[in-house]
Order: sequence, then C-alpha cells, then structure tokens
Amino acid sequence: MTSVICNHCGLVNAFLLPPNPSCSGLVSELLRGSRSLLDVDRAFIDTEITKLQELKARYDDKLQEIQLRRLIVLEQLENHESIYAPIRRLPRDILIEIFRWVWDAWPAVDPNESGLSEECDSLDVTGPLWVLSRVCGFWRDTLYACPASWAWYVVVRPPFPKHAREILRNYLDRTGDHILSLRVSCKGIDLTKEG
Repeated sequence: MTSVICNHCGLVNAFLLPPNPSCSGLVSELLRGSRSLLDVDRAFIDTEITKLQELKARYDDKLQEIQLRRLIVLEQLENHESIYAPIRRLPRDILIEIFRWVWDAWPAVDPNESGLSEECDSLDVTGPLWVLSRVCGFWRDTLYACPASWAWYVVVRPPFPKHAREILRNYLDRTGDHILSLRVSCKGIDLTKEG
C-alpha cells in the first residue's frame, strides 16, 4: 500500500491510494472461512497490518491537529459573532441604568434565615456588581468605568468574609472621586460585648 502525502496539509490523498484487491480478497476469504490461513498469508497480512497502523497513526495525528485548529477557529468565530450581540448596541449609560435596576431587584439570601433578607450584602462576591462584571469584557469595562455604580449604597454586615478588607479596597478603588455610600448593618450583634 503506497500513500501520497499532501505537501500543504499533510493528509494522505485517498484518491491516489490504489485499492489492493489481492489483500481485500484474501481478507474476505479468510474472514468468511472459505480459505484457511497459510504461513505465506501471515507474512503478507502482518505487513498490511503494519502499513495500516502507520496510516492510522498519521490520520490520528492529523485529526488531532485539525481538532485543535477547529477549536481555535470556533473561539474566534464566537468572538467575532459576539460583536453583533444586541446588548453591545446599547449606549453605556442605558446599560448602567439596567445594571442599577438589576442591583435593586437582586434577591439576597440570608443564610441565618429561611427567607430573603431586605438588602444585599456588598461583601458577597456573588452579588450583582460582581456577577455582572463577569458576564463579558464589555460589561466589566462598563461597570469599572462607572465609579457611581460602586459608590452607590454599599452595605456590609457580619459575619464578614475572609477577604472583606480586599473587597472593600476594590470598592474604594472603583469609586474614584465619588462619595461612598456605606451602610454597616449590625442586626443581632451585641455591640456592648468586648471583642
């Protein structure tokens, strides 16, 4: 079995691979049981198996290369098509207003109660600003470019998360020159105790 490899892509040109009728006929006869396997046949079949395994390995390599290239193309295609997404046509000020509506409507679950709490804890990174900033680069840039979004009604309440200081630092960094509207809620905390 001879093979011709394309200089451009490295694939074996299937049209130039001559069919091997003696091999096909022999294999067919052996598989049907109409002929017994001779020692001469073994050497021929072993040679054909080696050639086919080499050809399969080449195809496997090329298939893997094509799949990797395809993934890159699919990612680029998705990025290019997302440019035309309807949300990108909205002016940033309207998008920021939508974000504010999301913030107002965002339900916050209090782990100490079975129902919803009345306000969202700003230190919770699963809150609206944090989630919205992870949707896409355009939304993140829009939120980061609007310091008022980060300065508006920041609510913190115990128990404070492990990284509370870093989270508050992010709020301060992103508010710029805007006045930070900070509210610390201490419901259920006895402030007269030491510590």
